Amino acid sequence: MDAESVDFVIVAAEFSGAGFDRVCEFRAREAFRRREMPAVCLSPGLLLDEEEFRVEGTVLNHGIPCLAFAFEEKLRVNVWREGLRRLGLPVGPWLREAKRAVRQGAPDDSQVCVRDGLAISLADLKQHALRTARGQKIAYVVDLAYEERNIENVVALARDADQLFIETPFLDVDANIAAGRWHLTARQAGDIAKRAGVSRLIPFHFSARYRDRADELTHEAEDAFGMSEPLPDHSSN
Repeated sequence: MDAESVDFVIVAAEFSGAGFDRVCEFRAREAFRRREMPAVCLSPGLLLDEEEFRVEGTVLNHGIPCLAFAFEEKLRVNVWREGLRRLGLPVGPWLREAKRAVRQGAPDDSQVCVRDGLAISLADLKQHALRTARGQKIAYVVDLAYEERNIENVVALARDADQLFIETPFLDVDANIAAGRWHLTARQAGDIAKRAGVSRLIPFHFSARYRDRADELTHEAEDAFGMSEPLPDHSSN
């Protein structure tokens, strides 16, 4: 490794739930010596804030702290190719700039450069060739006990998500085993998904004790997700 080598960099951060308490950087050119970095200031619960998407997180209790995540597109901008054809415009890299302008809320009279000597107003593009929609939200939740604080945190994180990937390690008949191992049952996972108002529940992280019985776990979670009333609250404080 020398000054001409590609510098592979690892950034590690400690997330408390409210924000980053500590950020460190490890560079290959420095033999991965730890270098303390300035704290990153983001809104509470926000892990990453990019132009097109954000990633939020929350801390869950699994006997040890564990993180759950939600990925959310800020705004979906799609290109209608027939609209482009009618405008006599080609598909190309210039559309990235057009999409960026829409996401950033640029004025309708902004001019988007298609190529040298050819530009079009953002208003015309939005009217004829660009379609916007709410961005998708995907939540991922694994390793947590069925207790009030965890339930509240997951419901807040996954609220109205398009897809919720959530652990379903145990059947509800084995709730005592699940509780002893700081995990959910499939029925509890389905109930949490229902409380969060998600569109689609995706059960996973099945215990090996149910080998060849994955359908039972999936059905139990989906049954709870589709119930007209939530489960009785047996969570602990």
